[in-house]
Amino acid sequence: MDIAENPPMESSCDISFLKNRRIRVITCVSRIYYELDFGLRILDIRPSTLFLTKYAEYSGSGKIKTPLTPEYWKSLARQALYWNGKEWVSEPAMSSPW
Repeated sequence: MDIAENPPMESSCDISFLKNRRIRVITCVSRIYYELDFGLRILDIRPSTLFLTKYAEYSGSGKIKTPLTPEYWKSLARQALYWNGKEWVSEPAMSSPW
């Protein structure tokens, strides 16, 4: 089984406001960095060194077969879910206005 296709549950553990008017969100398990605009649209996704180290380990042992291509990161962005106050949705949403 390719764990890239069936990942463990993930959550955000660090959210920061950056000087370039972006929001940085770091995931707890995979340590992936997301940068969002203030409308919560994903502008950039970057792997951490820890992510790349684990990817190399799992890829080398055959646990991951999915290559880290630009399409992989675009697909990851399309899978993001947002809480709109009632349910998880695939479009950027805020549960309450700021």
